[in-house]
Parts: sequence; C-alpha cells; structure tokens
Amino acid sequence: MKKESKTKPSKNWNWFEAQLRTKLLIVAALLAALYLGFFVYAFFWQGVNILSLHQLGLNKYATNKAEILKNIIWTYGLLLGGAFAILGLVNAIHRTQQTDKQIDADHRRLELEQTSERRRTDADIFARSVEQLGHKEMAIRLGGLYSIENLARSAIALPRDEDNKAYLNSLLETLAAFIRMRAIIPSEETQNDDDRVATDIESSIRVIARTFPYKVRKGITDERVDLRKCYLPMLELPSGVNLQEFDFSNSKLQKAEIVSANLQGSIFIETCLKNSYLLKSNFYDCLFMNANFTGTTFKNSSLKKACIMDSTFSYTDLSEANLTSAEFLACDFQTPLLTKTILSKVKFVGTKINLEMFDAVIPNCLWDPEFPPEISGSLNSQELHRTITARTKVIKKNNLWQKHLTNLTKEE
Repeated sequence: MKKESKTKPSKNWNWFEAQLRTKLLIVAALLAALYLGFFVYAFFWQGVNILSLHQLGLNKYATNKAEILKNIIWTYGLLLGGAFAILGLVNAIHRTQQTDKQIDADHRRLELEQTSERRRTDADIFARSVEQLGHKEMAIRLGGLYSIENLARSAIALPRDEDNKAYLNSLLETLAAFIRMRAIIPSEETQNDDDRVATDIESSIRVIARTFPYKVRKGITDERVDLRKCYLPMLELPSGVNLQEFDFSNSKLQKAEIVSANLQGSIFIETCLKNSYLLKSNFYDCLFMNANFTGTTFKNSSLKKACIMDSTFSYTDLSEANLTSAEFLACDFQTPLLTKTILSKVKFVGTKINLEMFDAVIPNCLWDPEFPPEISGSLNSQELHRTITARTKVIKKNNLWQKHLTNLTKEE
C-alpha cells in the first residue's frame, strides 16, 4: 500500500503533463492557422478595400479600417505568441524533470554500486580481522580488534536500516564472544592472587564500551552485552567508561578498578567483586545476587533502586554511597563501612545485621526523615527499628537532610 501511495501521484502528474502539452500544441496550431488565414485575408482582401478607399478619397475611413486591422493582427499575434510561450515553458519543465530524474537514477545507481563495493570490502576486512583475533601473537590479535572497531565506527555513521543493525550486532557479538572465549575461568587450583586480565581482553571491553555505548546499542539490539563466566581479575578501565546494560553473571572481577563508570541496569549474579575498587560509579537499578562484596569499595557510588540478594558485606566500603530505594534481601551485613551513607527508602528484608555494628554506624548515616529505612524479617528487627527512629529524630531536629541537599546544590 505504501508503495502505491508513493508512485501514484507521480503517474498522475505525468499523465496530466502529457495531456496539457498535447492540448497546448493543438491550441497553438489552431491559433497559428487562424493567424495565417487572417493574415492572408487582411493583405489580399482587406488590403484591396483599404486601397480602394484611398483612391476614392475616403482617407479617414481607410485609416480607421487599417488601424482596426492592425490591432486584430497584433492581438492574434499576442495570443499565438503566448500559446507558444506556455508550450515552451511546459516543454522546458518537462526536460528539466527528465534531466533531474536521470540525475537521481544515476545517483542511486552510483550509491548502490558504492554500497555494494563497500560491503564487499568490509566483508573481506571483517573476515581477516576474525582470523587475526585467533592468532597466537598478541599484537596481531590487537590489530584485528581495532580493525573491527573501525568497521563498527564506519557502520554507525550510516543510516540505521535493518541490514545496518544486523551488521553492527554481528560486530558486537564477535567482540563479546572473543572475550568469553579468551577469558575462560581457570580451575580454583590454578588461580593466583596476582592474576591479571590479558591485555587483548581488557582492550576488547574498552572497545565495546566506547564504540557501542548504550545509546547506540539500544537501536541495534535489546540484549545486554554478554560477558558471563569471564575471568577478569584486576580489570582496569578508564574513568567514565559506559558499561550500561552489561551482564557479568558468574564472572570474576576481583581487584577490578572501575571509577566513575556507568553500570546502570547491569546484572551481577554470583559475580565475584572481592577487593574491587568501584569508586563514584552508577549502579542504578542493578541486580546483585549471591555476589561476593568482601573488601569491595563502593565509596561515593550510587546504588539507587538496586536489588541485592543473598550477598555478604564483609569490610565493604559503602561510605558516602547513595542507597536510596535499594533493597537488601536475605543479605549478611557483617562489617560494612557506612559513613555518610544515604539510606532513604532502603528496605532490609530478612537481612542479617549485627546490632552492635548497626548502633555504631547508623549515627554516621543520613536519610530523608519522611522516608527512613525499613527493616523486616531480621532477628533484631525491633531493636534496629528503635535505632532508626532515634536517628530519624536527630536528623529532623538538626535539619541534617536539608543541609545535605543544600551542600549537593552548591557542589553542582
């Protein structure tokens, strides 16, 4: 239906144009015939009459008749000239349209040829790059990696049609598959504390992050970047890296250093983040399940609306972190560091919390007095609730929450 609606107006105009040109040609021919006939009549018949009037001495009548005849001839000449002018204009428009159509057709043909040639070239480069990714030499693998990055950047700059989406998704999947194949988790016996992720694997993650940020990926695929079951110890990424909507389930990121990163909506199921440094990062709406947070630093990070289940917080640094609306389900708060931590609307459900530790750290925490943290299903729920109530009164009395909001405004 769409195709018909696009082509029908063009066909109607071509038909109308042809009809108009034919009718104008007929009118011009008739006017030319009339003009020629009248011209012959004027000179061979009326001319003789005018000459006779002059011979009879009726000069005044002869002059008037000649003037009338001249005006009629002039009028017919104008009509004939106008008809031919309109016909010439229509022909000029027609020739211009035909020229434009030919130019457009040539341009489209050239674009198709260039697109076809580019795709053949890109396919050859992609095939060579994939071969390079499997090479034993690190330098050659990196060369293949950056070739794929260049292909992706060129494709991202093109209009986003279905072929383009499929091509970009294949490049993204190739990079993710390369990481998963190269970063297989070794057996526990062969793992060492000084293990470090390979350079080509770390570079691949950086390439995905900078070439396929979330705003690009959401126009290509609805899937998260699949980095499950990857061995990524001491992973170090540049500040501000975009890892939004990644899946790190069953991966090991111990001693990773990820600062000011955006990991919004990412998944960490049975992920090891032991002794990782995750400073000033965004974990909004992330899912953590049975994660290892031993010695992990979330200082000054945001875990707003994060869902954390069956995870242990042992010497976990949550100082100055924003946990607004986060949910801790069946977690174990052994020895977390909670200094200037925001706990508005936080829910602790079935979470094991050490009462003495809680009494010691709560005076250093802050929340909106209208939305204090909620605790349910814990062994010491009543005692913990009393501690929260007492702290809420202090926050409200000293306007601590308003002062906090004022300081945030000044910093912005």
